[in-house]
Amino acid sequence: MHWQTNNTGSVKQFAIERSADGRNFTFLFNNPVNNFSYTDMSVLPGLNYYRIRMTDNDGRINYSNVAAILNAASGTSLLNIVPNPVTDGRLRMQVASAIATDMHTQVMDLLGRNVDQKRVHLIAGYNILELNIAALAPGTYAVYGIVAGERTKVLRFVKQ
Repeated sequence: MHWQTNNTGSVKQFAIERSADGRNFTFLFNNPVNNFSYTDMSVLPGLNYYRIRMTDNDGRINYSNVAAILNAASGTSLLNIVPNPVTDGRLRMQVASAIATDMHTQVMDLLGRNVDQKRVHLIAGYNILELNIAALAPGTYAVYGIVAGERTKVLRFVKQ
């Protein structure tokens, strides 16, 4: 994981934080503002979420965007759907994959009926997939992926 900073004039200190769930972060490393590198030697299995906490000279705290890293020899995880609810007919799904592979996406209505499917190619690392769901009626749906016969977790979304 590599971050680059620009214009750090008002920043006094950086701290790297990690989370297993993307919500509850713990402190890993603190550094005054200058060039530094850090290697997480105790990476959690599965998904690891990282962010940088920046403390300004006046004590204000800001956070970087969250980066998700999948720590696995193989495996795929659906991370998020943005935005949710979907308003423009395009579902954007964030996916982490340990290896380059193909995934079959399945969109289902609340009655469990398959209403859309698509085959997509994933690169190793972070992917943003876009599915056209303009033809679906407004409502609540579920989406998941199938990779090498294994089903990912299910994400729910609302189409307006």
